[in-house]
Amino acid sequence: MSLLKINVATRASKLALAQTNLCLNKLSSNKDVLFKIFKQNTAGDIRSMENKVQFDKANFVEDIEESLLSGKADIAIHSLKDMPAQQNMDLQIIALITHQHTNDLLIFPENEIKELKTDSLLGTSSLRRKYQCIHFLNHNNLANINGNIDTRLRKLEQKEYQAIILAQAGIDRLNLNVNCIALDENTFLPATGQGVIAIQCRKKDKKIEELCSQITNKSDIAALELERSVIKGLEADCNSAIGIKYVQKTTEQRLKVQVLSKDQYIELDEVNDNNNAEKFIELSLEKLHKMGAHKLLHEDR
Repeated sequence: MSLLKINVATRASKLALAQTNLCLNKLSSNKDVLFKIFKQNTAGDIRSMENKVQFDKANFVEDIEESLLSGKADIAIHSLKDMPAQQNMDLQIIALITHQHTNDLLIFPENEIKELKTDSLLGTSSLRRKYQCIHFLNHNNLANINGNIDTRLRKLEQKEYQAIILAQAGIDRLNLNVNCIALDENTFLPATGQGVIAIQCRKKDKKIEELCSQITNKSDIAALELERSVIKGLEADCNSAIGIKYVQKTTEQRLKVQVLSKDQYIELDEVNDNNNAEKFIELSLEKLHKMGAHKLLHEDR
């Protein structure tokens, strides 16, 4: 059997490389494949190093997608929550690697009491997390924090912050031990795609489709597209203060959505016991609009 050579594009952070290696180990489990990894410093990485916060998270993705489109790379590995809901028409998400935990962690300095005091400075650059802290932790002393996971944890240990929030999946994938409290994802709804790794390729690339066929889970991809249809229906983006969780079970579908602002939030929790998932999402979107979700989501813009 001839050796299959695959060029892989990814960001250069420790987490991105850990996620890439996780994907490649799965893809090569029963195939003779030679992977060549291209580490890229994206526009998003540059903006983050410049301490910019509210830039388009697609900046973490676009340079890597360009490597796919130009033919430099055959597959790209992304953190799904960085990807815009509206995908490039020439590209496709061919497989997803999920994580058992999609929740956030409230992390404290090592060996300190896990207590969020009124004057504790809590670091997060996510608008969703900030508003969830205001509404569900009754905590308002919030500040932006930049950098990768190592940088943020170092700033925490240096007492620049008394607590920070990070996704559990990233902590787990880097095998880090942190002093933390797990936040209930039924209250602190995650961003769409949180904890999920996306494998992307050019459309109709039969070589990659065959390579990924062993790990492609069509139900996961379908659930992702349903969540993204809510995001698109509300004209939200990666920076929007919106949490969402869609779960497909054997006999029912459940959708929970939070749309938040500084002063209030709207929450929808719907269960559907038939098989028409698309209609269920359509009706749920109508309810969200009637509840004022679109207006609330865009009132600060």
